[in-house]
Amino acid sequence: MYSEEQVVATRYVVAKRSTLNQDCGLVTILFEVDENNNFIPPRTMRTEQERLVWISRGYSEVNDQFRDGQSMLLENLHEQDKNSDTYQIAPDKNRAEYWATGKSIKAIPDSQIIPVIRAELPDTASGRFRTDELVPSGPIFIQNNDAIYGPFHAVRDDDEVYRAEPHQQMILRVANDHVAKFNCDDLLQAGAMLEVDPEEGYPYRAYITDLRVLATEHKNFEQVDYITDAQLVTYYVKSAFGRGKSPLARKHADTLKGALAEQAKKTKILDDPRLSRFRSILDKFLSEKDPGEQIIHDWLSTPEGKAFAEDKLKANPALAGQSSMVVEKKQELDELQQQIDEFRGKHEHERRTYEQARNKLQLDLEQERIRREREIETSLKESEKNLTEKLGSEVQELLERKDALNHEIEKLRSDKKIVMDVARLEEEVRHLERDKDRLRDAIRDQESTLKNPQLGRDVAELHWHLQVLNGQLGSAANQELSYTPSKLMKSKPENRMLIAAIANWFEAEGRAFTFEEMANLLITTQQSLMTVMKGRPGSGKTSSSIRLARALHIADESSRSDDFLNVPVSRGWVSGRDFLGYFNPLKGSFQPARTGIYQFIVNGTREGAGNTLRLILLDEANLSPIEHYLSDFIGMFDSEGRNRPLDTGCLGDDQYLSLPENIRFIATINSDGTTEPLSPRMCDRVPVISMDYEEPEGENIFSDLTMDGAVPYDVLESFFGVSAAGETNIGYTPLKLRNFMRKMTSVDQGMGRSIPISARKQNAIANYFAVAKEYLGETRAADFAIAQYLLPLVNGSGQAFGNRLKELNALAGESGFERTRHLLTEMVEIGKENIDNYSFF
Repeated sequence: MYSEEQVVATRYVVAKRSTLNQDCGLVTILFEVDENNNFIPPRTMRTEQERLVWISRGYSEVNDQFRDGQSMLLENLHEQDKNSDTYQIAPDKNRAEYWATGKSIKAIPDSQIIPVIRAELPDTASGRFRTDELVPSGPIFIQNNDAIYGPFHAVRDDDEVYRAEPHQQMILRVANDHVAKFNCDDLLQAGAMLEVDPEEGYPYRAYITDLRVLATEHKNFEQVDYITDAQLVTYYVKSAFGRGKSPLARKHADTLKGALAEQAKKTKILDDPRLSRFRSILDKFLSEKDPGEQIIHDWLSTPEGKAFAEDKLKANPALAGQSSMVVEKKQELDELQQQIDEFRGKHEHERRTYEQARNKLQLDLEQERIRREREIETSLKESEKNLTEKLGSEVQELLERKDALNHEIEKLRSDKKIVMDVARLEEEVRHLERDKDRLRDAIRDQESTLKNPQLGRDVAELHWHLQVLNGQLGSAANQELSYTPSKLMKSKPENRMLIAAIANWFEAEGRAFTFEEMANLLITTQQSLMTVMKGRPGSGKTSSSIRLARALHIADESSRSDDFLNVPVSRGWVSGRDFLGYFNPLKGSFQPARTGIYQFIVNGTREGAGNTLRLILLDEANLSPIEHYLSDFIGMFDSEGRNRPLDTGCLGDDQYLSLPENIRFIATINSDGTTEPLSPRMCDRVPVISMDYEEPEGENIFSDLTMDGAVPYDVLESFFGVSAAGETNIGYTPLKLRNFMRKMTSVDQGMGRSIPISARKQNAIANYFAVAKEYLGETRAADFAIAQYLLPLVNGSGQAFGNRLKELNALAGESGFERTRHLLTEMVEIGKENIDNYSFF
């Protein structure tokens, strides 16, 4: 569902946005917590849509624990996989750029990220105020004009009406029932308050970042007394003035007022604001209508009050005329009591009727449930019996069909083996026929030689050859070698113009290469000691290699030079002796092979030989096993072994032969029954370019570059080599490419054996992609990387392995990898024809 877990940042402050389902939801990023634990606006996320985070699980716990608008701390934020089903099917408004789980969300202390709301200051007497903003149940600050006050905490009294009280905390050291007052501009300039735009998804217009910052950097603030009237009365009633009496009665209030006046004279506290407010409250309380009237009225409405009134009237009838109000209230109460008794009777009757009906309904429902359960149980048993019988017969048919198919598969495999044996035998017959013809010719030559009167001269010539072999005469190993370096270009070319110029030269020579194909060929040749070109006969493998040497001006029109060597590989090469040469103990020196590779490498030490790329073409390289005759060079395919010298077996200064860094190999191979397959060991070390795929028309770039000489080697390395990638890009691969690699290596019984990818191969892909994306774009670069670094690893059998290739093919289509999709489609089709045997070669 998600992409590979690549953490974007460490910590963010978020707030709830919406619930998607029972355990998933969305939160919005408010602030970023930097490396110094400061709260700052997100540095790369501008809109609310860019700051959305999908909580994939555990959102219900977050919903229960935190209130709307409350700030939370989010750790371990991850980048969303935009190719996932979750992202693709989500509505646009719910498409989150990032994801996390509910376990990553923690509470923030009340002293941090405190909302600031804009409203009139609460009424001092009651604490009530109005606002149309969302008011949290935690601490808040209230902005009024150019100042902010707080912290408060508020509760809702009515629609848009709240009651606020000072929020008690220890950090600011504000007196009880007081709040702090700050200047807005001072806090904004110091960064202690952050203003945001609510249209960008922020619940509030501003936030106080941390009370500790206010306490340390703004400690000279004003304290405002915000005790309510109710709290003020409680404060003085519980003090020594009220003698601990509560609630306050009129007599006590009058006494308290006198005590306050007396105490004020003694302690001179007449100017205390709280005392002035309390005295005005007492004056208002004592000047109002008798506060005990309502208490007496409520008491007379009780049974005890009624009995007291009746006794008083009987004992003193004269009170009847003076107590008309009491009699009227009594009559009203009697009527109300009668209505209550009638209502209770009706209610009791209806309750019993309801209970009876409910009990009867429950009994009927229970009986119906039991009946239905029995019917369902009987039906299920019958269905299970029928289904078991049906499945048993179907299973038996499938087993019989499986046996028949297995028999047919074994027969086809046997037939295939016979066909392959016949083909191999026919090939051996052809070889034997050729050997027979060669022997017949040799016999005729021997007969002719023996009859030749010049036999004596020939024997003398043979004697001279024997002397050469015994080291008695000079040999190729100790002859002076000559070297003529290629002429260099007069000016340094621009990278894209160079690619376009070489592609145009190819097209003029009759073999069209797109800009993308030419860029890929130059990059793989420069980054790999050996590049393999694979394709059917006539696909242009050999001719393209020769054209590349000519286009780079390291070979002349006859395809010959001291910087380009065309080596036709022979069948039967078994070791480096056939490829490079060997130490001849008879003459005590190194005997080079006929290939000329030894002399080519030695020439690399001559003056001027390091200025250009030097290329060796191994034509039809897999006529013999490559890893056999190239065994001395395979260790150099890895970067750590690139500078390892070759041991010639000689003694002294000639024992070790170093391979210059500007030498590259291009090997052409065919895939048929007459050639050796490329081993997994080689596939892991070299890129394989398939010449059978025709690239659609690519980027068309005009180039007026004049190729008046060979391109310097250091220019090619700076444009296309590993060093051109730069340290910051090494190791990075795009998400589409990583998904494809995961699909190849995933362990799944339904997809057969996995296709392992070594660390060596992953490093080669990362180096290639870092350079190729500049010329091809990310998608095309990833497509070429998969086609020539990963697909050569495909080798497996069975229907399940075929399913893996089909899923890889579908993923390639979704990702826009056209070259990869074409090669996979061809592999799947050929593999089906070969009884589910699948291979790149």
